[in-house]
Amino acid sequence: MKKIIFAAIAACFLINPIFADGWQDKWSEAVLMLEKGESSFIQGNLLLNEAISLAENENSKSLPYLYVDRARLNLALKYDIGALEDAEKALAAEVFDAKGKERALVTKLIANVRLGNLNNAESYLKAFAKNQDLPFVDIDHKKIIVRNVPENEYYKKMVACYLIHCGFCYDFAAFDFLKSGILIAESHCGCEKCLAEYAKTRECDICSSLISPTKSNISLNGLVLAAIHYCANEIVQLEDQAAFLKAVCHMQDIRSSLELFEDTFKNILSSLAGISNLSFEFIFLKFRLVWTI
Repeated sequence: MKKIIFAAIAACFLINPIFADGWQDKWSEAVLMLEKGESSFIQGNLLLNEAISLAENENSKSLPYLYVDRARLNLALKYDIGALEDAEKALAAEVFDAKGKERALVTKLIANVRLGNLNNAESYLKAFAKNQDLPFVDIDHKKIIVRNVPENEYYKKMVACYLIHCGFCYDFAAFDFLKSGILIAESHCGCEKCLAEYAKTRECDICSSLISPTKSNISLNGLVLAAIHYCANEIVQLEDQAAFLKAVCHMQDIRSSLELFEDTFKNILSSLAGISNLSFEFIFLKFRLVWTI
């Protein structure tokens, strides 16, 4: 009798898939594990691998989102090759909403830069920009107006410091970040007194670093690549990474009519390291070595 009961129970498990965990269960377990922090990332990755394997067997339409989840986790674990592979798999599916595609594009860009693929960094940035509803920039010789500004400290500090350090604005008093999501930046009047003040070495009242307008000018390519490299190695959260890259896109828009010096740009990025609580100096030196080879 016992043998019959055990056989019946076994049959129920075999013919009733409800008793077996599906990919959704594995995925939810992984998400819960990741909420616990870095100490649980490896275990979460194992669960995510199982979820993806099951979803692949089912040919699930949710696979691209699972690939991006694993890509983001691989990025956090510094497994950049895996992050790049999963991001490219996800993008190949072409079934994303805008947010899902943003996650994949940002991850692909960062993984490539970390792996030393700097030659394609600008094309990846263009792909990111094309997918974004970027804030609109309107510029003349005395005023810059940016609409739809992200509510993010990385974006605000990067753009404000950039405009001060390159000489368009004198200090933070020149900026109005409005609640409506509009930034208005006022330039100096152009008189001899203003020009004389701008020509002095002074301290930026946002990042507290020195502005020295006597050094050699940094090229647009050098500026953009240094910024992207900083983002890839210093900024962790997706929201911050995306906001920072939007600021870099605006630097490209504005750059044509302004000058920026290499040492002051280094100061801008170095000051941003205070937000992420990471060292910047090594990153900048590493970038310089890669760029000159």
